[in-house]
Amino acid sequence: MFDVTIIGAGVVGNAIARELCRYKLNICVVEKDSDVGNGTSKANSGIVHAGFDAEPNTLKSKLNLIGNSMFDNLSKELDFTFKKVGSLVLCFNKAEVKNLEKLKQQGIENGVPDLEIIGGDKVREVEPNISKNVVAALYAPTGGIVCPYEMTIALAENAAVNGVKFKLNTRVISLKKSKEFYIIETNRENIETKLIINAAGIESPGLTSSPAIAEMVRDIVVSKLKPEKNDKFNPIRKEIPKFREMTNEERKRMIASNPKYGKIIYRCETVTEGEILDAIRRPLGARTMDAVKKRTRSGMGRCQSGFCSPRVVEILTRELKISPQEVTKFGNHSNILVGKDKQSSWHQMEF
Repeated sequence: MFDVTIIGAGVVGNAIARELCRYKLNICVVEKDSDVGNGTSKANSGIVHAGFDAEPNTLKSKLNLIGNSMFDNLSKELDFTFKKVGSLVLCFNKAEVKNLEKLKQQGIENGVPDLEIIGGDKVREVEPNISKNVVAALYAPTGGIVCPYEMTIALAENAAVNGVKFKLNTRVISLKKSKEFYIIETNRENIETKLIINAAGIESPGLTSSPAIAEMVRDIVVSKLKPEKNDKFNPIRKEIPKFREMTNEERKRMIASNPKYGKIIYRCETVTEGEILDAIRRPLGARTMDAVKKRTRSGMGRCQSGFCSPRVVEILTRELKISPQEVTKFGNHSNILVGKDKQSSWHQMEF
């Protein structure tokens, strides 16, 4: 039996799973898709909101502000890219400046630091490509950007390393309550658990708030189950080395330590075989074409996987010990190859 079962392996579900690892708990994450971060989190804009949008004195405004303040440390621990680039709300005529004043005041009530209304010339200093018609903007320097699926994968990998059990391709059908625990009926098995946390789908409150939501949920779980602290919790995770971002000297050293990084599989984004192998072999490793894509950018360049897909299929086939026809784009019968042609080679590819 699990102590806690989390439904949904998006950014909120994985943030909660990782946070609960700080305690001695038997934790499970149930996800209907073949990979983490395959739903709403994948399609997130990637904006880490400063916090001026939320209505003051609400839980949303509180969690947004706390969550925003956690990204610097979280991105360092989990080694995902976070850029605090700031955000601008643009105004194209002087009559609209009063709306910026309102938004600024709302942000101040929410506790957002360093909000400032700046004129058009200053706006173009901050961002030279902005329209010459902009007359003013609300500038929030604590706004930022992040890759939503990279962050989600990082949270999930760290949770898995710390003992969380992930059940992918597992769809929840029904929930039943017994005297002492819950029974989760799924398409694969029944799961018994003391507590259920529903973090699935578009009703979850957002990427910026996710680390703050995780802390809030942690406190609720601890108050109910009273678990011991986990002294062995490891908060650190390292990302897949990005060959495209290395200097030539760094590339030489990487190839010397692992020759697979010397073989380019996807030239549009300079993705190496070493990166793809790392994506497959690491915790919660890639099992589909899209899973490799999210972890390495293979298929995200100008050819949209036209060049690299046969090679990625070949690597997945070899590493997973499956036939080429079993390789899927995103699981759930999305098979890439439908069969062999007369020459016994595999060209018939469906995307």
